[in-house]
Amino acid sequence: MAGFNLIVIMREFISMRRFFAAIATICLSALLIFSCTKVEPEDVEPQIPVTFTNTAGDWVLSSWRGEDMSGTPVYVRLKDKKFTLWQSVGSMYPVKYTGEYNLYEEDGLGMIIRGMYDYTYEYWAHKYSITSLTKTKMEWTSLDDPTDVSLYERTDSFPEK
Repeated sequence: MAGFNLIVIMREFISMRRFFAAIATICLSALLIFSCTKVEPEDVEPQIPVTFTNTAGDWVLSSWRGEDMSGTPVYVRLKDKKFTLWQSVGSMYPVKYTGEYNLYEEDGLGMIIRGMYDYTYEYWAHKYSITSLTKTKMEWTSLDDPTDVSLYERTDSFPEK
């Protein structure tokens, strides 16, 4: 009789082992499935296409070459393929520049923005690739100097004079 009880106990042990192995397999599978799901942070804005409509508006330069620009305001208004630029870089007072700009796609570089000043008919010193665009932020990278990165943020305040 003792041998019979041992066989029953062994069968129950093996059943329990299989049961716990099945539960562990299910739990590990669920863990793997949910851990592989990409979760986007809620504060990341989606990228939008670079078009005249999406880039139109008033922008303020928030950083240039990684440096905070809040103490030296630079404003850009893009509208109807025309730009207005207010800046006080290298000047005691803000200076207003105007002109026309264009957006076009260049192979391997994405969307390019390039402008020409009204008063001199000279092009901007650089052509820029718009490397990131959301509803509230826009990033320009100079084609000839990849360290020349400008981050603009939409603004409700734009100097009129």
